[in-house]
Amino acid sequence: MKTLKQLRESKELTQKQASEILEITKEYLSMLERAERNPSDHLKELMAGLYGVTITDIFFSIRETKCFRDKEQNRGKIEKNMKKVKKRRKEKVLGMNNRIH
Repeated sequence: MKTLKQLRESKELTQKQASEILEITKEYLSMLERAERNPSDHLKELMAGLYGVTITDIFFSIRETKCFRDKEQNRGKIEKNMKKVKKRRKEKVLGMNNRIH
């Protein structure tokens, strides 16, 4: 599935041109393309019409979005860091026990 940016580029539109057609600012379109903002339902309809796809094609393919990929990568990092923290705690407790005995 294509990203919003890829869809726009496939129609050979600049951000300025697409934003004028959609009646939004170029900056807001840029934020949408970077998945920093979520459009209203009305804007989703306009974007789907402009790019010739369905709303579902654009907004419900979450496994294809940068935001989702980043969350998946962060989840892996968080799990790895949690294991390190648990290991350090265990080592600290064992070290304390050895000093007591």
